[in-house]
Amino acid sequence: MPVDFGAVLVAPHLTEFVARYPEISLDFDVSPQRIDMILGHFDVALRLGELPDSTLVAHPLTRLGTHVYAAPQYINQRGAPRHPRELAEHECVRILGPRRTSHWAFRREGEHVSVEVNGRLALNNMGMICRLVADGVGVGILAERIASEYIQADRLVRLLPGWSCAPFPVVALTATQTLSAAARVFIDFLRDRTGEPRR
Repeated sequence: MPVDFGAVLVAPHLTEFVARYPEISLDFDVSPQRIDMILGHFDVALRLGELPDSTLVAHPLTRLGTHVYAAPQYINQRGAPRHPRELAEHECVRILGPRRTSHWAFRREGEHVSVEVNGRLALNNMGMICRLVADGVGVGILAERIASEYIQADRLVRLLPGWSCAPFPVVALTATQTLSAAARVFIDFLRDRTGEPRR
């Protein structure tokens, strides 16, 4: 699992899990690297955001609401965009995804806008993106639950009120549909705690 996912969505529930299921042992590899589930002997991989096409089976856990944020000092220097299209003129800190897209999509009351953004930094770690945006490096689309510490400290300001961004999907990946009892219990537990209804 990625560091940010582990810290925000898994760690707060681990005490309850290990108390409820004393017969299950857990080994965590906290890394954003894509791994070979079979060769690495992993039962479950947890991923945040857009996934590349693969033969792995995705088990949806939740969707994290996202918004556009910037630091107060960045807004003082560059101003706040009033429309998503104005983001093309800003320094944007982007998420490094499998398709390496630089397009950000927005919606408002039936209006859809896709903006090609620019920026010198693209990262595959949401925590680092939050830190850089909070330090005034640029504008970023951030998951509110992961950025909450900076939001509460008034180091991040939400931009473009009234516009919504696509939420970040959070999924558990397995090599096959057939799961061990322990893997199924772990996935169901996380789904119950993070918010996505069972399907």
